[in-house]
Order: sequence, then C-alpha cells, then structure tokens
Amino acid sequence: MSLFKKLISEFADRSEVPVEIDEIRDAIVKLGMQDEIVFIGNDVDPGQIWGAIYQYTKAIAVYSPPEFHTIIGYNTRLPIPWQRVVCCKELVHLFDRKEERTNTPEHVKELAEKILGPMSSDEFGLGAAFF
Repeated sequence: MSLFKKLISEFADRSEVPVEIDEIRDAIVKLGMQDEIVFIGNDVDPGQIWGAIYQYTKAIAVYSPPEFHTIIGYNTRLPIPWQRVVCCKELVHLFDRKEERTNTPEHVKELAEKILGPMSSDEFGLGAAFF
C-alpha cells in the first residue's frame, strides 16, 4: 500500500471533523516519511504567494542516517480556511515523486508548461491504460 493510501486510511474511520492540520502532520511523521514538519505563518501580500514548501536533510551524527525535515510557509493574511487549504496542499507535495520535484526557477517553468500544456498520453503512460 502506498504511503498516501496509508495516510488516508489513518483518517478513514473518523467521523468528527475537521481533521486538524497538526493531526495530518503527526500522521505523516508517524508513517516515517519525515522526521519533522514545521508550519510557519508569514505576513505577506496574498497577491504574491499563498504558501511554499522547503525540504532538507540534516545529519545528526557522522554515521547516523539523515533526518528529513520540511518547513511549510503559509500566508497569514489569508482567511483561516484558506490557510488550512494551503497547508494541506503543501503537505501533499511530500508524496511527489522525484521527477515531480524541482529546486530551480527554470525547472518550475518547465513543470508548469507541462502541466498547463497539451497532455501527451505517451508521455504520461496513459495510452496502455485504455487498451
């Protein structure tokens, strides 16, 4: 079962809402995907940015495995429901595959053009799914 499906199953039997953002974060950490996830509110122009994600690894000791850390920034000028949506949307990026990630402005532009441009079934491997 994929980690995303495992995360969904964590809350599948839950009837009380809302599921708090911190609960989702804690479930992701419990699944072992990240060692730490921090949310940081920023007072910026909502016309410029709503949210962002930054990930890094941290070596604790010479021969220990690295820790995986994530910082999610969100815009505090947005209404609270939108702040929640932005944080959840950024959390979803933790499940992105390597080829879906970027850290350069050029690659962001390439990904945006691919997402917004015409879809090729060959490129996305969809052709075989219909036959």
